[in-house]
Amino acid sequence: MKWLDLEMGSAYYETQNGGLVYNGTDDVSFNPTDPDRVNWDMPYVLDENTGNLFTGSSQVNLMEFAPFGSYVPISGDLTKVGLGTAIGSNSSHTISELEQPSGNENILYVGTTDGLVWRGNFTTSWNWTNITGTLPDRYVTAVRCSPNNEGTVFVGMSGYKLNEDISYLYKSTNFGATWQDVSGDLPGITVNDVLIVPGHNDEKLFAALDGGVYYSEDGGASWNYMGTDMPVVTVTELALDIPNQKLIAGTFSRSMFSYDVSWLDNIVDPSAINQSEQAQIKVYPNPVQEIIYFEGFGDEEVQLFDATGKLIFILEPKESKGSVNVSSLQPGVYYYRSKSVSGKFVKS
Repeated sequence: MKWLDLEMGSAYYETQNGGLVYNGTDDVSFNPTDPDRVNWDMPYVLDENTGNLFTGSSQVNLMEFAPFGSYVPISGDLTKVGLGTAIGSNSSHTISELEQPSGNENILYVGTTDGLVWRGNFTTSWNWTNITGTLPDRYVTAVRCSPNNEGTVFVGMSGYKLNEDISYLYKSTNFGATWQDVSGDLPGITVNDVLIVPGHNDEKLFAALDGGVYYSEDGGASWNYMGTDMPVVTVTELALDIPNQKLIAGTFSRSMFSYDVSWLDNIVDPSAINQSEQAQIKVYPNPVQEIIYFEGFGDEEVQLFDATGKLIFILEPKESKGSVNVSSLQPGVYYYRSKSVSGKFVKS
């Protein structure tokens, strides 16, 4: 299981084969239909500004106004099945990675289990470019965008299916047009994740391997093993807890570990400004019987939806506080969304 934390105390939780739940109660699972296929560990990305939820199967699927929308495909089959070059069972050809640059809702990166990397660009619709280029034909384990430099993206890959003991880690500084090897002196172990430290020029990196966590301060030219107390175990995901100055490592079968990174200087939290703004937002009372108040949304429009996803009201931008009379609504759960935040309230 993996989870994605959201504003207002909400979260998405994932189980195997596309199972996805919002706040522990709302089922937003992606259920593929023939001939679509979904990975055991289905990738998904939520754009918290727009409410767009992307999932990867053999294609990319979009749910607008998540969690109460419905999925529509926004790409064709992006695996080798779609290219007509697949070998072996089609079920082994799925999307394994999705990534969206912070602050750019018009770009989406895709990695597949059969060695392809794509970039989606949105204008009036999503257009897809195969940017695999010189990357090796290997299982894509990680696609991560730099929080520091637009157009910079890292890709990790695995050769275990071919019995290879090699660390595959690559970097592009031009939206995937060209790639360079930044695996340096990493040991011959699969790279599962890479974390680019914000606030620097992409020289400070952490890599999660099938044998622990490694750190580079020269952009991947050289690497050092992190810590002394973690067992030699598969590390699948990394996260940076900036307020508590901790690196969090999620492992396969051995829970989570943290590592003190207070020695890192000038770490910038990309969401700090947004979090500060959200702290001023209030929606009350909840539950509500008659009048519900929306405070601190500034010049943002607030949309209200019922449990089916039907838009029922639009609250125009207010400088301070707006209100909606919900006395005529049936008792139940309703949702609100602005550009910055989303949440739900109960009509009693």
